[in-house]
Amino acid sequence: MADNKSFANNSGITKEQSTQLQGVAILLMIYHHFFNDLSLFDDKLLFWNPEWVVRVAWFGKICVGIFAFVSGYGMSKVLDHGLGERWPVDQKMGQRLKLVRTERFLPTLKICGLQALRLLIRYWVILIVFLLLLCACGKKEFAVTEFFQNFFCLSASYNGAFWYVQQYLIMLGLLVLFEAFGGVMAAGAVLWGIAALAFPQARAALDGFFDGIRIAFVLVFFAGYFLAKSRAFQGCLQKLFSIKLALRTLFGLLMITAVFGLRVFLADSPAYAKVDFVLAPLFSVGFLLCIKGWGEKAFEAYGKISAYLWLTHLFVFDLTKDFVLERLELGHLAFFVTELILCTLVGVLCKLAERGGTALIKRLRK
Repeated sequence: MADNKSFANNSGITKEQSTQLQGVAILLMIYHHFFNDLSLFDDKLLFWNPEWVVRVAWFGKICVGIFAFVSGYGMSKVLDHGLGERWPVDQKMGQRLKLVRTERFLPTLKICGLQALRLLIRYWVILIVFLLLLCACGKKEFAVTEFFQNFFCLSASYNGAFWYVQQYLIMLGLLVLFEAFGGVMAAGAVLWGIAALAFPQARAALDGFFDGIRIAFVLVFFAGYFLAKSRAFQGCLQKLFSIKLALRTLFGLLMITAVFGLRVFLADSPAYAKVDFVLAPLFSVGFLLCIKGWGEKAFEAYGKISAYLWLTHLFVFDLTKDFVLERLELGHLAFFVTELILCTLVGVLCKLAERGGTALIKRLRK
């Protein structure tokens, strides 16, 4: 998830709006992970309609697409700002489409590397702290090989949500290559596509590569990246936000409803994401058209702690689920609110700890 404070300007989706999108995405993620498999509750939880609880949970997987979309959009702004002095955004199209731009490689690598390091530091701290807690509670046994596989993002055996750390690093790596060698990559993709049509072996290799990089989320990431550069998209947003509030809200609700209905109809598994490169941007725009006032503040507040909620909510669930179920007779929504409160407290504590650590480092540097 790109650092919103690094946004160059407020054209198109603003940094506040991107934080609001991260807020709704993390709430969808938590619901998705809690309720996509009802067997986790061993009939100890009341469900008003189990089928639709699962359907809504499957829809919640769009959270990953929203995060990827916001990340791609944000990184486009970050790079425009960081590289803007050397390569103006309004440079001639011929220069921007130059086949190889190796002079962009190292600056882009530095910017993306800092984004990756910021996430990895958070990830490593959460991994170590919660692994110690799980081992102390007897829920995990420490194994050196397993620890280092998780530490270097090769496995997500400690926490199912950790897989996206690797995915984010992959997307940043592809962005670095695209910024420097975009023309070569595009030409190579065309040639590879032609070869895949002619030779089954090439098609199998292409499928394997796409599976390895999880192409569905890479497409959403680059959809955000290119839409951030699209004047047509920015102009469309300006026109939509200039509509009267009531009509704008109605239009946004219709967009969200259409995305929900289509995705529920298409989803054939909890991991479905094939067309999220279209649905996630549409949902994001529809959501931004709807929220106003306190809703903006609430979702923005969750967006500010979304990174920590993402990294900790399954740990919180694992550590507290049985305790809550044994002591409270709850429906699934009440259980969700209870666990969300616990997750929020942990997320806030992590954010405060991060701020305290940052302040301490600054003081020591002086």
